[in-house]
Amino acid sequence: MLPRLLAVWFSLACLAALAHPFARAPFAVPLTVFGLALAMLVVYRQSPRLRAEVDALDLRVVVLAHAVRAPIGVAFLFEASRGALSSRFAGVAGPGDIAAGLGAIAVALFFPTRRLVILAWNALALLDILVVIATANSLTLAHHDALMLSAFSRAPYALLPLVVVPLVLATHALVFVRLRRKLGFAP
Repeated sequence: MLPRLLAVWFSLACLAALAHPFARAPFAVPLTVFGLALAMLVVYRQSPRLRAEVDALDLRVVVLAHAVRAPIGVAFLFEASRGALSSRFAGVAGPGDIAAGLGAIAVALFFPTRRLVILAWNALALLDILVVIATANSLTLAHHDALMLSAFSRAPYALLPLVVVPLVLATHALVFVRLRRKLGFAP
């Protein structure tokens, strides 16, 4: 069920990205990010079948999914270096995403049973993505940064709020839920 849902979601997001969904409505970016993340968590909570499937995933796989953030961070820095992306955004998002992605690899490979290490990585990586979201929103909504406005109005950047960032937020929540259960704070 989960692979099919993700495939359908990604396919629809790719089609939506081709339509430049945020070109005229940059305010829709944060609504999309948090709306999709919340929708994922609601579906997880309301669907016993999906919840069982997600809960059966090895926690290392959930953490390792964040490795994708490292190349995205590198891409941000590269795009800023050639003038195609705001350097103010890339200066925040690039190093943070690289650190979160490489940290995910280290945690998954070397500390898969160290709950406090996983908890620390998850908290710091979540803080990073929240700072990245706040920076992107500030640059687009408050400062009307032309590079940011144009970047998120086209593919592949439109896929970030349509797929990547909501998944990042939802998987951080999932890691917290799984750690809470393992530490004995929840059934």
